[in-house]
Amino acid sequence: MKINLGLRRAFIWTFIIADVNTAIIGADFLAHYDLLVDLKRKRLLDQVTSLESPGSVQEAEHCNIRSFSLEVPYGDLLAEFPTLTATMPPGKGSSTTTVLHIITTGQPVSSRPR
Repeated sequence: MKINLGLRRAFIWTFIIADVNTAIIGADFLAHYDLLVDLKRKRLLDQVTSLESPGSVQEAEHCNIRSFSLEVPYGDLLAEFPTLTATMPPGKGSSTTTVLHIITTGQPVSSRPR
């Protein structure tokens, strides 16, 4: 499929068609065409042509993409405990109350650069 990103060159790629609400352009595509996503300035930068294409930041539903098949030998076990492979929504921390303390004495150890 050929897509137009407003950067005056052809972007041809074999995309996987999926039933999702938001289009996904993967890191493999961005790396292949040497494109950088600038979230702060809301633009797509083409490192080859030095052109940029304006964009926008939009909220999207958090989607889960499964990287394994339930047909694998441990698929039943993984299906029994879905939180093992589920991704955490952005901004959500772990629900654990475990805290790690490392007790030290004296000044921090340092050395001069060589």
